[in-house]
Amino acid sequence: MPIKNERKILNKGSEKLQTFYRYAFGLLSPVLLSLAMVYAALAFYDYLQRHEQSNNLEMIKERAELTLASVHSTLTFASQFTHYGTIMAGEIESCGPASFSADLLQNKIYKHFPEGFIDKQCKTWAFSLRNGRPAALFGQLFENSNRRAFEMLTVKLLEFANNPDLTLSQINNSEKFVKSVLGEHAAPMQLGRNREGELTPVIFQGGNYFIYWRQYRHDDKPFAALVSLIPAERAADIRFALSHIADKTFKDSKRRFAVAFMPVKELADKLPVIVPAQLANATEYRDSLTGLLAKMQKQAQASQANGSLKQLNEIDEHLFVHDMAALDVPYDIIVFSRKPSTLRPREAGILTGMSCTLAIWLMIFLYFYHKTGRAGLPLAVAFGFFSCFLE
Repeated sequence: MPIKNERKILNKGSEKLQTFYRYAFGLLSPVLLSLAMVYAALAFYDYLQRHEQSNNLEMIKERAELTLASVHSTLTFASQFTHYGTIMAGEIESCGPASFSADLLQNKIYKHFPEGFIDKQCKTWAFSLRNGRPAALFGQLFENSNRRAFEMLTVKLLEFANNPDLTLSQINNSEKFVKSVLGEHAAPMQLGRNREGELTPVIFQGGNYFIYWRQYRHDDKPFAALVSLIPAERAADIRFALSHIADKTFKDSKRRFAVAFMPVKELADKLPVIVPAQLANATEYRDSLTGLLAKMQKQAQASQANGSLKQLNEIDEHLFVHDMAALDVPYDIIVFSRKPSTLRPREAGILTGMSCTLAIWLMIFLYFYHKTGRAGLPLAVAFGFFSCFLE
C-alpha cells in the first residue's frame, strides 16, 4: 500500500510537471523565439546603418580633401590665370591652324577666362605665325598700338623657347631688345624658356604689369601666339582671387561644398571674411555665417594644436575641413558642408521593436485565453510555430 500511494503521488507530480511544461512551452517558446528573431534582425539593421554611415562619412571626407587640394592649386590670381590659359590652349591646339582666327581666339578667351582676368584694361596682342614670323590679329579685345614692338618681342620669345642652339651674340641681342620693351629687370631667357604660360612681373612704359605669353602648336610647330600684359594691382588683388575661387568651388560642387577664407588671427580685425557670394545672400546663413565660421576656425585650431591636421570636424550640423592657405596668403581655408541626412542617426529602435513584439503576443494570449480559458498557446500551435522557425 505505501508503495502504491507513492506511485500515485509520483504520477500526479509527473502529470503536473508535464502540464506545467506544456503551459510554459506554449507560453514562452514562441515569445522567446520571436524576440530573438526581432532582436537579431534589428541589430543587423543597425549594423548595416552604421556601416553605411561610416562609408558615407569617408566619402565626404575624401571629397572635402579633394576640394581643399583644388583650392590650394589655384589659390592666387597667377595660378588661376595659368590654369585657365592651359585649358584654353588645349582647345585652340585641338582646332589646329586651319581653323584658327582672331574671332576663334577671342571666343576662347571669353569662354575660358572669367570676368576680371583678360579685358580691355589689359593690353593683349594676338599673332598668327607664318613661316615662323608673327602677323598681328585684329579684334575688339586686341591692341592696335605697339604692334611692331610686340611682333618682334614674340619673335624673340619664340627663339628662346624653341631654339636651344642660339649663339651668345644672338642671346645678347635678343635680351637687349626684350629689356628695352619690358624693363631692365626683365629676365628674357628665363621668360622665354621657363615662364611660358605663367605670369611674370615686368615694367612696360613705366607701369607695373605681369606678362603672360603662350604659343599654340600643331604637329610640334607653332602656328599662333598670345601676349597679354595684366595690371600688377589686379594680379596682386588677393581678395579678388579668393572670392573667385570661393564662388567657383561652390558652383562646381553643385552647392554641396563651400569654401570660406578666414583671416589669420593676427589680421582678423583688418581683413574681411571671404565666402561665396551665393552663400552670403542665402536666407539660412545671412545672420549666422560669420559666427559659424568663427566656431569652425576656433575648433580647427584647437585640433591642430593637438596635432590633428586636415581632420574632418563637426559643429552645428556642419562638417568641415580646415587648413592654412600659404605663407603669402594671410587666410585660413575652411571647406564646409551641411551634414547630410545620410549621416544622421537612424537606429532601428530595438527596445521599441521588442516592446511591440511583446504587445502582439499579449493580444494573442488574451485571444486564446478567451477561447480556451488557458494562458499560452495550445501545445500543437506552439510546436507548429517552433517547427516553422527551424525550417
